[in-house]
Amino acid sequence: MAPPPVFRGETTLTTIQTIDQLTTRVHELFQQAFDLYHDSKHAIVASERENASLQLRVLSETLQKDIAGQQEVSASLNVTDVAEVHVTAGYTKDEAVIRAKEDLAGLSRRIETIERLISKIVAEMVYGNFSQ
Repeated sequence: MAPPPVFRGETTLTTIQTIDQLTTRVHELFQQAFDLYHDSKHAIVASERENASLQLRVLSETLQKDIAGQQEVSASLNVTDVAEVHVTAGYTKDEAVIRAKEDLAGLSRRIETIERLISKIVAEMVYGNFSQ
């Protein structure tokens, strides 16, 4: 017997929950990377800076993979699906579409901001005087 069909709204909700989990993970990893970066900039012992550099490289690779995953999942959402969630919450169709566009644009901006910041950290590690 075939499994019951998954309704469109359930798929959208699952996708939103996955994005939320990925966003939380990306923010936590970014916070760890930023704290490590900040602490290492003030490290007195060279071995501490080298250790921090290695940890930052691992964290940045993990972050980049998670960001790519988040972008992939986010790309599966469309304005109509997100607007339907807002309609279910009680907004009119026009308000729901506006809110959905704002939600997707905001998500995209947050991802781009984290990508840009982690790129700056990686660039300083590679080209700057981070480990000196």
